[in-house]
Amino acid sequence: MAVDDSDLADLLAFVNDKKTKREVRTQAVEILEGLAGSAEGAHRLKSNCSAVLSTLLRCLCDEDQTVARGVLSACVNLSQDPTFTQQMLQMRVISRAMDMLKENNCQHPQLLVMLLNNLTTSEEGSSELLQLGHDKLQGLNMAVLLKRFVVSGMMWDPARPRDDYVHVGAILTNVTRLRPARALLLQPGRGLLQVLAGQLKAPDLVRRQGAACALRNCCLAAEEDGALDLICSDEPTVRALLDPLNGKSARGAEDAGVREALAECVMVLAGTERGRKALWAVKAPEIIKKGYELEEHPGVCRALEHAAALFLEHGIVDSDNSPQAEVATA
Repeated sequence: MAVDDSDLADLLAFVNDKKTKREVRTQAVEILEGLAGSAEGAHRLKSNCSAVLSTLLRCLCDEDQTVARGVLSACVNLSQDPTFTQQMLQMRVISRAMDMLKENNCQHPQLLVMLLNNLTTSEEGSSELLQLGHDKLQGLNMAVLLKRFVVSGMMWDPARPRDDYVHVGAILTNVTRLRPARALLLQPGRGLLQVLAGQLKAPDLVRRQGAACALRNCCLAAEEDGALDLICSDEPTVRALLDPLNGKSARGAEDAGVREALAECVMVLAGTERGRKALWAVKAPEIIKKGYELEEHPGVCRALEHAAALFLEHGIVDSDNSPQAEVATA
């Protein structure tokens, strides 16, 4: 649908005015949602970015749930565009979305979480979610999201498979690129690392991917963060990293990204003396060898080969017990 400036102004006016007939207002929302869902439409809305977002955000908590869902869906789509993302950050949309989640005054939490995921792909967005610079509040948003993530996973029912907080996993991947988020997950005595590792067995792929990538971020920076001992001393978590790599997973290609992230965790740990001791204690070389024999994903194989080479280099295993890349001979 072609929309000029006059048409767009009318659409925004209809959406803004709660006295407009419901069918007219909901149709205006549907048109905006449709525009936001296409590259051409989003580009058209970009010329009136501030006015569009002001209208959409004003209606996030609308009593008419058709309107509320429509404008939230439009926000999710627009948040994939850098121009709209930057404007949303300036308008403190992350803070507004978190307030809505905390107060449970939104009937569409899954869309709110998807919006937060898109907004935290940037370092600025991740920093805002973590509330960096606000000492008394820092980490509170993450604590709320983690709790919702874990509880919703525990309540998952195959008869009602909707999971409103599944995309928190992707948010964890985004924010753990920053040290404060990793520090939150690795706080001694909180057990959050084991909680996250437990999500590797979740029935939903998005959950497993989010947990695996967040764990990878923690492992990659473990030495720099001074967290290596904490991770390596957490035997249940180290075992959880290895379980999907044992070659017994029935998920195969579906979980290749999960296995690659975890194989990289193992590879990084194997590059340190403390990590090798922790991996040896849970029979990692044996698990890696068996898993490698059945693994088909190149990225997973490379990481496992590298880990095995590190074990071999440091005399942890001999060459007979180390996975080797096969070479075709004439």
